Amino acid sequence: LQALTHHEAVVGMFPHDVQFTADSATAVVVSDDYLAVLDLSGESPTTTRIALSEDTVDPPAAEEVLLDPAGKYAFIRQYGVDSLVLVDLPDASIASLLVGDNPTDMDLSPDGTEAIVVARDAGQVWTYDLADPASQPKVVGMPEDEIFGQLEVSPDGALGLLYSTASGEGRYGLWDRSTDE
Repeated sequence: LQALTHHEAVVGMFPHDVQFTADSATAVVVSDDYLAVLDLSGESPTTTRIALSEDTVDPPAAEEVLLDPAGKYAFIRQYGVDSLVLVDLPDASIASLLVGDNPTDMDLSPDGTEAIVVARDAGQVWTYDLADPASQPKVVGMPEDEIFGQLEVSPDGALGLLYSTASGEGRYGLWDRSTDE
């Protein structure tokens, strides 16, 4: 930006979301079918594209990417898929992580140690440890009579504000992360 220089990069069809590592050396861009990893540390950015599905003709469309602050892992949420794509960025390898029905939102914990996913149709919140995201996630159920699909975690990480933009109801819930109530 300081030099007002433009660099073109092929990132895939219909880019949806961009995330940066804490040191701003790497950006990831998720499109319908690829995760583009941009190395911003050199004179000119370099791009590596990673296919998110073996089916590159008609893959499920990616909606959101969540990048851990160190830039080791990217989590991708795809439309209509009840699993997440976990990308190990240094290896450029992908794996599938189980998650509840209809994941609709992902966020990092304020300290950057957890990925938190809301599975609206399952009525659950799934928490993955970023030190080992393939390990068993912690799953917390939401009240059965509520439909929440979005989450904002308080700056101190103690509370989560759950709400919905799709239910047509003006309601919210508070999640006490210390007791899971």
